[in-house]
Amino acid sequence: MSAKTRQLLFRGVARSGICYRVCPRLAFKNLQLSSNSYRLFVVYNMKILLLLLACVVTSYAQESKGSLGKVGSSVITSQTTKDVASPTPPASPDYASYNKNPTFKRPRILAKPDAEYTEEARRNSVRGQVLLRVLLAETGEVTRIRVVQGLPFGLTERAIAAARQLKFEPAELEGKKVAYPVALVYNFRPH
Repeated sequence: MSAKTRQLLFRGVARSGICYRVCPRLAFKNLQLSSNSYRLFVVYNMKILLLLLACVVTSYAQESKGSLGKVGSSVITSQTTKDVASPTPPASPDYASYNKNPTFKRPRILAKPDAEYTEEARRNSVRGQVLLRVLLAETGEVTRIRVVQGLPFGLTERAIAAARQLKFEPAELEGKKVAYPVALVYNFRPH
């Protein structure tokens, strides 16, 4: 594009008022355009055009029915239900009903190791208790450890490590071993 064509194009846009909003320093009547000012002018106008195009596309996608870009369209929903099965979480047993059954035997804890006090907690004279909610599995393992109340300086981690070493007889329901949740409390007092 020649310098004369660029200047005519610039003046036409400047008269329309677009240039005053986009690039005010370029909008003068008898301005000799340098190549840098022309590039700057084009960059500013390209940004506006891209924004307008994005608005038009978004507006069209929202107005048209059944398009792939529309949220909740029937096309997307039908493809999703065919291709991907929705994962349903396994239903957890009703542990409260276990206690009502006369054949239920609670789990029996055989050995509960103490949680060791950390040096950092001893230096800071931290005292209190860590409360854990754990699931005693039918396999004899401690699973699903959840911290209900913790302590700083590594005491919660020590309580979790001690809970993993718990020895117990699993709960029984109708002659079969079953998992059962219990609360474990670990007290920490500096010596």
